Amino acid sequence: MFLDQVKRVFTLARPGLLEAINPEMQALFRAVIYAFSIWVNKQTPGNMFMNLVFANGHAPATPYPSVSKAGAAQASHSNSLSPRPLTRHQRILHALLFVMAPWLAARGERVMAQWQWGARPASDWRRCV
Repeated sequence: MFLDQVKRVFTLARPGLLEAINPEMQALFRAVIYAFSIWVNKQTPGNMFMNLVFANGHAPATPYPSVSKAGAAQASHSNSLSPRPLTRHQRILHALLFVMAPWLAARGERVMAQWQWGARPASDWRRCV
């Protein structure tokens, strides 16, 4: 929805400009979503709807902190386990896969089309890629 509004702004620019920078716009949009959600151990907007949380599967889960025992009742979820957040290395790897891999794929597709790799003979190594 937001990207559609940004694309409307570029309709007044010179023809072909939007197609030239579209992969970078997509990557920037993904990076902003990533920076304000997963990087700070929050859910993405789509994950909020599905109630999904990224968790570190290699670390043991920890119990929720219980309410103090000074006359207060125990919380109803005191026996539940909360998942550990992703480590910094896991978040960096996820960012590379979530932001950089789609950008590289879009740019690679454009370069292959520009250099006409599909028009090469079947025996050419570039055709196999």
